Amino acid sequence: MYAPPVDLDIIREVKQAVKIPVVGNGDVVDGPSAKAMLDYTGCDAVMVGRGAMGRPWVFSQIAAYLKDGTALPEPPIEERLEAMLRHARLLCEYKGPRIGMMEARKHAAWYMKGLRGGAKLRQAVVTVVSIEQLEEIAEQCLRMEQN
Repeated sequence: MYAPPVDLDIIREVKQAVKIPVVGNGDVVDGPSAKAMLDYTGCDAVMVGRGAMGRPWVFSQIAAYLKDGTALPEPPIEERLEAMLRHARLLCEYKGPRIGMMEARKHAAWYMKGLRGGAKLRQAVVTVVSIEQLEEIAEQCLRMEQN
């Protein structure tokens, strides 16, 4: 969907041309991709964008991989869905229930990406108007994963 892939050569050229810190960005989705960018370009840090959508644990995974090569697994489905619900609750607390739930819809869809029955559940998520509805969808998702 997002093409072309990041041009690491340009990031490396910029890093070699300037004396200020350079932050690499693009196609960083896990520890290995972060390390590859750092190693190839020599940049001082990496920025994670779409790779964190629905995956807030990716930062811990990247940190562990960069520290000692540990590849942390994806969290269990229960943790993933609890993170989704916590995210939605915080959005509602911060922005109010109407705006919070409108924004939570897109985030919830990202959290469900790749799950069994995820496409059908994502269709349901785009119409939720309350935390209770989102909780029901999360329960459906758990049942589908367990079958």
